[in-house]
Amino acid sequence: MNNRMIKKLFLVFTLVFMQIGCVMPVYAASHNLGLSVKNKGDGSISVSVGGSIVGKVTISVAGKSKSIYIQNIGDKESVQFKTGVGTFTVTAVGENISNASYEPNDKPVKASRTITVTDKSSNVKQPTTQTTTTEKPKEDTRSKENNLSSLSVNEGNISPKFSANTTKYTVNLEGNKTKIKIDAKAKDSKAKVSGTGEKNLKVGKNTFVVKCTAENGSTRNYTIIVNVDEKPLVYTEYGKQKLGVVRNLEGVNIPAGFEKSTTQLDGQKIDAWTNKNLNQTISYLVDEQNKKAYYVIENGKIAYEYQIVDIDDRHFVIVPIDNQLKEREGFQFQKVQVREIELDGWTYQDKAMKNYVQVYLMNEKGEKHVYDYESTEAQLQIYTEATKEEKGIDVFMVTTIVFGLTSVALLGLSIYLKKKTNS
Repeated sequence: MNNRMIKKLFLVFTLVFMQIGCVMPVYAASHNLGLSVKNKGDGSISVSVGGSIVGKVTISVAGKSKSIYIQNIGDKESVQFKTGVGTFTVTAVGENISNASYEPNDKPVKASRTITVTDKSSNVKQPTTQTTTTEKPKEDTRSKENNLSSLSVNEGNISPKFSANTTKYTVNLEGNKTKIKIDAKAKDSKAKVSGTGEKNLKVGKNTFVVKCTAENGSTRNYTIIVNVDEKPLVYTEYGKQKLGVVRNLEGVNIPAGFEKSTTQLDGQKIDAWTNKNLNQTISYLVDEQNKKAYYVIENGKIAYEYQIVDIDDRHFVIVPIDNQLKEREGFQFQKVQVREIELDGWTYQDKAMKNYVQVYLMNEKGEKHVYDYESTEAQLQIYTEATKEEKGIDVFMVTTIVFGLTSVALLGLSIYLKKKTNS
């Protein structure tokens, strides 16, 4: 066979193989799982699976599962599902599959699709896509003006001078002022003003708030602090001191058993408190050193300072001692100490009674007595002639016992020294 014939045969074979190569499919050596889902319009779907794989594929949708087998590379297998109307996700999982080179794959190959299923042949409501439209809020055209155009009082002057943007003011008044009237006007006629009108005043600090409310409901508060002078308006003389009736009683503790009342002091009516059991009326006064205390008022005058002393869970009032009672046989009238209080009283002239003092007190029934106070035990008892005799006997007995013990001790010492001398 000559060379020309050989070349022709080679060319023919080449063209044949090229033609075959164009017709036969070529697959990459991979494990690709193809998944397609179709809505059939009757509440069901058709699922097709194929790709460069062979083996078992499990398809799941709406809680249902079915398995199909792909025998050859490039084949497609289909399966039907009755899902009903709605949106569903279809999942295909291939396990223990092989690729075009028949290489097994140990890992599962997955693919999924989401589809909306309809049913045109029934009255079932079809899923629709809802569009939410956000409406632009309407603009509030109501006035927001909440400023005042004026603010004034009929007593004193507000400080600083009024300004719409200034919201805190002060008014200082004399101590005899008991009322004040507040006036205010809104800048906008549609705004409302509250907190105005006549106000009662107490001694010291008074706080008032004027509120301006705009048409749209926004508010602005204007605060007025009215200070009423606390200096006493009623004064009296007590001893060498000038006392004034305290007017601001805020935070003052009222003694137990006393009720609010009034009384006369130097012909002027003042606030007071009365205890019917003690038959006492007291008022709260301040001296020139600004010391404040309660004083007992009797017959329109200050009788004495109201002081109490607590002993054995009992309350006693310290009362003045009459002149005829001050001089007593066997006692020395002087200042004595009872607990933390120094007051007028007596000490015993008998040195054996050095731990005792006597005081004049009123008990909780309003009864006045001379009391013996023993300082070491902090005990208090009413003093009578009987207690005097008892204490005299006690002192005599103690003195006798001490004298006897001393005599015995001296006698014993004398005998001891005599024996020692003789030896």
